[in-house]
Amino acid sequence: MVELKRPTVALGETQLSQVKKYLQVIRKEDRFNMGNVKWTFYLVGNKFNTSGFLEGELENNKNHGEQHLVYWVDNGMTKIYVLKWSEIFDEFSKRHEYLLDKLKLEEELWLKQHDNADNVVDDVVNNSATLEKPLIPKKAK
Repeated sequence: MVELKRPTVALGETQLSQVKKYLQVIRKEDRFNMGNVKWTFYLVGNKFNTSGFLEGELENNKNHGEQHLVYWVDNGMTKIYVLKWSEIFDEFSKRHEYLLDKLKLEEELWLKQHDNADNVVDDVVNNSATLEKPLIPKKAK
């Protein structure tokens, strides 16, 4: 479950309590709690408020070894994470930096090999990776 807050709402105890209420509603429904069902909740906003409440929750849950974790129950079967949008974008960039760098390098190499439009056309026409037209079986009469 993801709870996204509008940019003007600073995250704090009130917003975390709202997510915990959602969690309690779900836990009361037997159909949502069969067997080894895991529930992960995310509270996402632009910033934390100045109360320090969420920072305290993050500190209290460091022993579980997971970033952004503020609530951990049922032996980890139910968790709540609090993130700022900036953290999501930073983590995405870090996680995909290798791929982006590789694509940039391939683009540079491709541009060096193709100094004009004729070279591009020749390369595409002679590319062995192109697919042949698919065979469509004719309908029986």
